[in-house]
Amino acid sequence: MIMNNKKEILEKLNALAPTTSIRFKERVEKRVARGEYLERSRVTAINILSALRQRKMTQKDLAELLNVTPQTVNQWVKGNENFTFETIGKIEKALGLGMFELTRPIESVKVEI
Repeated sequence: MIMNNKKEILEKLNALAPTTSIRFKERVEKRVARGEYLERSRVTAINILSALRQRKMTQKDLAELLNVTPQTVNQWVKGNENFTFETIGKIEKALGLGMFELTRPIESVKVEI
């Protein structure tokens, strides 16, 4: 499904703006390609927030455990972060989670509101 959406977006871009600069088209193509990875980042962000809520912790608490700024944690939970395995591992360890629990699809994670 994602592939069809990407193809449709790129086709619409070419139809609407055949004379648009190549640089602009390249930027749009890169952004469309990143979509799948951004979706994974959003899932990870939601899972971080859920884990914090379950533990009655704040973003500031997590920042202190990881020796990072609260602003860094805030960036993570906005869902636009390109996480490294190292960062995911440190967060999971700080929250007492198993390996790659933060990156599991949301359907398999119980989200408490």
